[in-house]
Amino acid sequence: MARIFPYATVFAKANWRRLSGPLITLLAVGVLGLLSETALAIPNPPAVLVLVVVIAAFRGGLVSGLLSAAIAWLYIAAFFSLPGQPFRYTAENALRVVVWAIAIPIMAVLVGILKQRALRAAERAATQEHDASFRLLFDNNPLPMWVYDLETLYFLEVNAAAVAHYGYTREEFLTMQMTDLLPADAVPGLLEATSAIPPDRAVRSQWCHCRKDRTIISVQVITHRLSFMGRLAALVVVEDITERKHYEEEIRYLTTHARCLLWHGIVADPRGEGFMHWNTRVFDEAAAQAFVPLDLLPGESYPDAWYRHRLSEDQQLTDTISMAAIRGGQKQSKIYAVQ
Repeated sequence: MARIFPYATVFAKANWRRLSGPLITLLAVGVLGLLSETALAIPNPPAVLVLVVVIAAFRGGLVSGLLSAAIAWLYIAAFFSLPGQPFRYTAENALRVVVWAIAIPIMAVLVGILKQRALRAAERAATQEHDASFRLLFDNNPLPMWVYDLETLYFLEVNAAAVAHYGYTREEFLTMQMTDLLPADAVPGLLEATSAIPPDRAVRSQWCHCRKDRTIISVQVITHRLSFMGRLAALVVVEDITERKHYEEEIRYLTTHARCLLWHGIVADPRGEGFMHWNTRVFDEAAAQAFVPLDLLPGESYPDAWYRHRLSEDQQLTDTISMAAIRGGQKQSKIYAVQ
């Protein structure tokens, strides 16, 4: 069995479509040879082989068709030979062999060329459909998007959302480089990030961009490498997170300097009754721990430790009050102790 594995590997890697035509032709030649010794002999084998060559060229293309044509012609040359004298012919049969030697390859070439043209037309149609879909998603995306050349860093295309958000016209964008949107100290980082974009997955990163009015915005970008207009390029989708960053900075300041704890939670109560499941987190666990130190178990979050440290007599009461307030859309205030 070990001797078979290398051959099996080679066969598995071969292009089956190209091999199938010659293999089918060999099978047809073998069947015709067997039938020729019986009462079921085919009276005109060349006609059958022409059909097989056409099928081979259609399935596997030009190369497959020519290989099949060579196999078919060898059989035809042997078929018209004088009895007991291979490849010796009467004048009439010699003419037949010459005609088939010309006709069969020509048919294989014609069918192979038609096959190639059909495949190219299908590829062009698929490419045009893909380009139309890309253009539709690109142009109508509400988020700023652009494509830039990975070698020169020049913009190759931008969508309307980018024009509206950054203030540059499309024509201005197409004369600019990616570095024109960044502060000078961020350019080396962009060059390093551009050279490290993997070919098979998108990369998420955060940057500061400069709009035409010189305002600085914080953005999160998703970058994906692709081929665009014959150039190695990157598709970039931009989300302005300036307000979110300001909000996070305010939360960070409050949790670090103010004497309070700020919580963010999702409450699940699918049946509208009974125990409510809390998925809670604090914005800054380190600040919370500095304000109200708790003993955390290995892998335990601060909210879980907070719940565990409440007095047992307070737990059910505070949960009941919280459930009633949340279901009623009301605020609730409760004083309780932790230990």
